[in-house]
Amino acid sequence: MITEKQGALLFVVFSLIAIATGFNAWQGYNNTRMVVDANRWFAQTLDTREALQGLLTLLREIESAQRGFLLTGDDALLGPYRAATESITAQVDRIARLTEPDPSQRARSVVLRSGVSDRLDELAPPLELARSGDTAAVSAWMLRRGDRRVTDGVRETVDAMSRHEDELLDARLAAAARSREIALHSVLVAEGIMLALIIGLALLLVRYLREKESTLARLDEQREWLRTTLSSIGDGVITTDREGRITAMNRVAEKLTGWSDTEAIGKAFPEVFVIVHATTREVVTNPALRALEEGVVVDRGNQTLLIARDGMQRPIDDVASPIKRAGGEVGGAVLVFRDVSERQASEQQLAEAIRHKDEFLAVLSHELRNPLAPISTALTLLRRRKIDVPEIGIMQRQVANLVRLVDDLMDVTRISRGKIDLSPRPVELFVVVSQAVETVTPLLETRRQHLTVEVDDIGLVVDIDPARIVQVIVNLLTNASKFSDAGSAIAVRGSLHDDRVRLSVTDAGRGIARDMLEQIFSSFVQERQGLDRTLGGLGLGLTIARNLAELHGGTLRARSEGIGRGSEFTLELPASDASPATRPPGHSALKASTLSAPVADGQLRVLVVDDNEDALTTVAEVLSAAGFWVEVAHDGREALDLFERAAVGAAVIDIGLPGIDGYELARRLRATEEREQRPRTWLIALTGYGQDSDRERATTAGFDLHLTKPVDTETLTDALRVPSRR
Repeated sequence: MITEKQGALLFVVFSLIAIATGFNAWQGYNNTRMVVDANRWFAQTLDTREALQGLLTLLREIESAQRGFLLTGDDALLGPYRAATESITAQVDRIARLTEPDPSQRARSVVLRSGVSDRLDELAPPLELARSGDTAAVSAWMLRRGDRRVTDGVRETVDAMSRHEDELLDARLAAAARSREIALHSVLVAEGIMLALIIGLALLLVRYLREKESTLARLDEQREWLRTTLSSIGDGVITTDREGRITAMNRVAEKLTGWSDTEAIGKAFPEVFVIVHATTREVVTNPALRALEEGVVVDRGNQTLLIARDGMQRPIDDVASPIKRAGGEVGGAVLVFRDVSERQASEQQLAEAIRHKDEFLAVLSHELRNPLAPISTALTLLRRRKIDVPEIGIMQRQVANLVRLVDDLMDVTRISRGKIDLSPRPVELFVVVSQAVETVTPLLETRRQHLTVEVDDIGLVVDIDPARIVQVIVNLLTNASKFSDAGSAIAVRGSLHDDRVRLSVTDAGRGIARDMLEQIFSSFVQERQGLDRTLGGLGLGLTIARNLAELHGGTLRARSEGIGRGSEFTLELPASDASPATRPPGHSALKASTLSAPVADGQLRVLVVDDNEDALTTVAEVLSAAGFWVEVAHDGREALDLFERAAVGAAVIDIGLPGIDGYELARRLRATEEREQRPRTWLIALTGYGQDSDRERATTAGFDLHLTKPVDTETLTDALRVPSRR
């Protein structure tokens, strides 16, 4: 292959040879032209001299014919006279044409014409005298022989013109001789240069042929290296030419397609590489052909099945790339593909493991929430009965911690699966900050920490799901409290920056090492604690907080000057131009209803269904204490019997019931209402299953509200008061 430098040198040599050849041709043309011009000039000079001599001859003929006639009176002599007289004018015109290019000759031809005309005029009168018979006058004229000055003038002019033509011819011949000599020398020089160039070209070609031989040897070596490399890699590789015919394939490609290299080379690509869609089994466009046609990389990913020569089908990943030449023209394509059967099996196993993990977490959440629910409710009842001892507060706080840990586990699972659904609406930032502060106030009071809040109550509107952003702020405040000393200060500040609302939570606590500023947002990552794990937690709070911020189109960043120098967490959310919603916070989850609930003595009749005796008892006591008429059932069949005997306005139903589960119970209660045309009962699912799919199943089954155990007693009683308000 000729290198760019060699190509440039060959171009120069060929250009010089072409120039030398052109110069020789030009010189040959000039020499030929000079010869032709010299011949033309010589012929013109001869023609001019001949014409001038012919003119003198005609004059002599005219004069001789005139004298003969005057001496003899023979009219026959007038014929030559007249013929010569008529020809002499044409002869003068011919001389004028021949001498036209030369200005001096042109001037002489004018003088010549005038002299000839004068001579003819001079010869005419004696003829008239002879015809009239005046012999004496004719004799007198002949004795004088006329005035010779005109004839002599014509002869002098002719001689001058002849001499000039001779001189002009000599000068032209001399110039032509000089030009031929110069041309000869030029040709010799050009031929010498051309010979040198041809010799140089021959040397270059010899050198090129040697280099080509060496290059071919290297190419053979590289081809062998490439063949060995392709044979050793784990992916199948097939190459094609511009027309889509196979030019090479490695051993893996041979194994996967069932075609040998020798059998496949030269065949059309789709004949050897047959692929169908993994789901529809329809034949799909060959990626290598698309790469050839469109000149782009075609990556199908894991969507196709390769059908081998023996009919065996394998899922594959494939990517095809065009092979482009130096000018950008597509000269072929290369396809790289691999069998992904094992990977798909691994992915399926992983998906199955994730599914089992999610199911385990759901069951774990349910099993943890079920015992926590009666404990939490029982503690609330003790408080309401004025049994206010420090141990009750301790137990309530620890129950809340357990609930928070379970919620964090479920939230991080939802986030990892993309199952978080948001219900954004315009809200003043102050509203969600107030709710978050109210939530963490017991923790701050326990640790005797001072909280400063600097957030305007109007003007900082954001489009958010209030419950989720409250969760973010609670996590940040809880984090600041846990990692700060007792009695320390924590500050919350809100401000507007262009089109972003910024909320910062600052503490003077233990701070964060620089190398941990980003890692703390990863799941289950915490800064190193002692064996006592005084600070506790699963390391999920900040992970959930950042993910929720990003789901709202915002950001969450951490800043710290290092260990012992405090920290600052900054939450940024897009500002909203809309007006904040006027509905009170906390009621967005409650559905509108057109219930007409039966009430006994002004009380709402509530059916509580749970197979856990402790949970059933505590919920019933809480609702009774709140002023509701409570009926209890331990399973679905007992609940159906009660429902058929006495109409109820609301029902709080556990999902995990024996025999008839909560979903089926709700469907049967709705069917009974429809069959007997009863008023719609307000159904609340109270369960340890808290995933989004569980909420969807509850809604589909006919529940109006889904609450997760352990539920706050006020939330439950608030939810049951909805029917009576409608």
